[in-house]
Amino acid sequence: MLQSALLKMLFTAMIVSFALTLALLSWQERRYNSSMPVFGRREKAIMLLTGFIGGGMTGLVGNGIDIICFSVMVLLFRLSEKVSTPTSVVLMAVNALAGFALHLFFLGGFTDQVESYWLAAVPVVVVGAPLGAYCCTKMNNKTIAGILITLIAFELITRCC
Repeated sequence: MLQSALLKMLFTAMIVSFALTLALLSWQERRYNSSMPVFGRREKAIMLLTGFIGGGMTGLVGNGIDIICFSVMVLLFRLSEKVSTPTSVVLMAVNALAGFALHLFFLGGFTDQVESYWLAAVPVVVVGAPLGAYCCTKMNNKTIAGILITLIAFELITRCC
């Protein structure tokens, strides 16, 4: 089992590396795809591998599939942030539901503490995720990238202090 401090730094390193890449890409003009340009065997394999890695990260640090899949969609497949953001929100929701079902039906349920955390988070997620995805459809790509980079910088500063 990994120590919690190491897991927290792993999460921070993961999102900071994404923010640096996104910042470098945002400084230059780039072309975006509004959908996957090609979705053949190679792309399906990449997305499947990305899902497994992201799911593993989510299991370790509580988040990951959305960030890793978002990164692959934006950086590798050059999908617009407007397309990638709602897609990654849906992926995280599906991952959360799968994890919930796994714990409930195969691992014997939840502790009282986990259940109370989950119940506290449900209203935030139910309202916040769709609202955030909707807001992203109204913003341009540079604004979305700027907001993401700012939030990640805030995470880095608070983690280091």
